[in-house]
Amino acid sequence: MRESGRFIGEVGFADYQRGMEPPLAGVPEAGWVLAPEVHGQGIATEAVGRIHDWAAEMTDWAETACIFDPSHKVSHKVALKLGYAPAGEALYRGSPTLVMKRAVSG
Repeated sequence: MRESGRFIGEVGFADYQRGMEPPLAGVPEAGWVLAPEVHGQGIATEAVGRIHDWAAEMTDWAETACIFDPSHKVSHKVALKLGYAPAGEALYRGSPTLVMKRAVSG
């Protein structure tokens, strides 16, 4: 956190090249993970929103994706706030995985 300098999580884009069916096929994947004690404070929405601002300013990507367990309602809510829309399901490690995508505007 800014005040203490304490590590509270990470956000970013990557091409994880997951063994997923169907694959993301080179679409950059947004990911975020935050310490439980900071959940519900809007930090994920702010931080992930900023990486999307960066993507719009600095890349030529057409779209980004995010994936998660369909039961993870908190991440689903953050993704919807940031303009992601459901794009289907995939199988990752044998489990159903929600795939969401959003256009990169810039």
